[in-house]
Amino acid sequence: MDERRATIWFLVAFVASRLVVAWAGLAFSTEHVARIMHFPDLELLRDRLLETVWHLHGQPPLPSLVLGLVQKLAGDHWPLLLAGLFHLLAAWLGCTMLRVLCRLGVRPAAALGASFVFTMLPAVVVYEHYAFTTLPVAALLVGACGPLSKVGTGRLHAAVAFLLLTALVLWVRNVFHLAFWVAGWLLLLRTWPGSRRVLLLASLLPAMLAVAPYAKNAVVHGRFEASSWLGFGLARKTWHAEDLATRQAEALRGERPPIEAVPLFAAVEDYAQVVPMPAPTGVPLLDAPRKSNGEVNYHHAIVATASAAMRRSAVDHLLRFPDRYLQNVLATVRQFFAPSTAWAPVATPRAQLGGYGAWLDALLHTPWLGPCNTWALFCGVVLLASLGAVWRVLRRGASAAPAEVVVTFAALTFLYVAVVAVTLDTVEVMRHRLKVDALVWLIAALRWLPKSSPCSASSPGTTA
Repeated sequence: MDERRATIWFLVAFVASRLVVAWAGLAFSTEHVARIMHFPDLELLRDRLLETVWHLHGQPPLPSLVLGLVQKLAGDHWPLLLAGLFHLLAAWLGCTMLRVLCRLGVRPAAALGASFVFTMLPAVVVYEHYAFTTLPVAALLVGACGPLSKVGTGRLHAAVAFLLLTALVLWVRNVFHLAFWVAGWLLLLRTWPGSRRVLLLASLLPAMLAVAPYAKNAVVHGRFEASSWLGFGLARKTWHAEDLATRQAEALRGERPPIEAVPLFAAVEDYAQVVPMPAPTGVPLLDAPRKSNGEVNYHHAIVATASAAMRRSAVDHLLRFPDRYLQNVLATVRQFFAPSTAWAPVATPRAQLGGYGAWLDALLHTPWLGPCNTWALFCGVVLLASLGAVWRVLRRGASAAPAEVVVTFAALTFLYVAVVAVTLDTVEVMRHRLKVDALVWLIAALRWLPKSSPCSASSPGTTA
């Protein structure tokens, strides 16, 4: 079996599997798109798309832009179009994983098996059927491994494609900061076999794409940041855990900052009691206290001000009580390895998946040694096995094997997401892990699946 036939068989198996789960009752869920805080009012995205995306400050712009476009293209049938996009993303993720494995020396039959098994994991199937940003990020990260595996040949278009795909990740999720893209660029620079001057020139367009969300917010809102919501995450890790009535009483006595006297996810009117209400802008996204369906509009201009106050208060709390923050971080590590399907909003597709999902999640994620479960042990073993490849890439640079470059990117990206998740977020961090689960799976497949034979000395398939 060659790579082309393996890809065809993967697509056949993928389509058949999705027909089976659809027959079993699993449907694409858009139940929270209009309600969840991450997305603006759908009516604004439909009727005032460019204005709304331009003034968005709480989240990167690409998901909202896509939501607006699918509404314009498909009208009332936009959930059907969005479902099709998510199924294509899942298929692309699997196909890209298969092709990367084949290109780096894994036998096509083994690559086919590994790629298909990953797309059948409960979390992948559930998030493929839930309208949110998790699956698109996972697909983009695996997609970036495709051109990265070709960089060792000196193909400039592959380097540019890698940088563009990692830049797009910044447009989707604020977990990935500009530092993530810069780290990927430094890895590329270290392993590039051609002229560095040419690479630097070719990096300009991807760099502009990576910086664009930050630059837009600097121009529109005066803040060079991808998201204005950092305060929410830090507050949840510090003072938000304390009793609200106690916080309110102490704030009245001047013993706490006023921002701690309101619920974390409060209404605009509540925030206006403790931080100044910005002047009207004439932009509905920034001025309307609620969405058209009655949900709080967390893209209101005051939310950025409130979040900044939360951040300052949280940092002060962290400095005064570092032990409390550390306890929260340690608890979040355990949450990080909980099943991604345990995130409450995906309850509907998780329930529709039925016993298959519940059984496999229990097998992979039930703790059996303190906080440790099978998936956490798997990730730990894979990351330890990656250390040699990471060291050789850093030491050898352009002479490092392409497989080891891909392993380095995958391992460091997993660690980056893990660190950001457990230090800046809480409760919901298991959904972050699915963004990088495919990268750990990819490393394991490169490390332990049988290689094609014969292998030349220059074969890129060796990672050990």
